[in-house]
Amino acid sequence: MRLVFIGTFEYDTRQTDLERLFSKYDRVERVDMKSGNFISLSLV
Repeated sequence: MRLVFIGTFEYDTRQTDLERLFSKYDRVERVDMKSGNFISLSLV
């Protein structure tokens, strides 16, 4: 499993938006959104 940390995206971005975007590159196992604009993605 690889973790990807991402920050500074639009405030109204939803978890499903990020899953859809990153699933093009690998299977997304988990999206953990923090404080509305920072996330970590677990890619398998």
